[in-house]
Amino acid sequence: MPSDSRGLIFRSLKTLFGAGTSCGQSDLQLLERFLDRDGMEASAEEAFEALVIRHGPMVLDVCRKILGDSHD
Repeated sequence: MPSDSRGLIFRSLKTLFGAGTSCGQSDLQLLERFLDRDGMEASAEEAFEALVIRHGPMVLDVCRKILGDSHD
């Protein structure tokens, strides 16, 4: 296994066991994880991704309704 792959696996495991998964966490907990990085960049990225997945479609829908033109 190339060392790059091992490094990626190690970082992923460190994130999982250090911060846990985003499943079941409240929006506040995810936001706190995103803002409180403390060397856990992967955890912050995962928290932000979970927030975007949860709320992205709603935000996009609101923006489209306000703008009236999907190209804006």
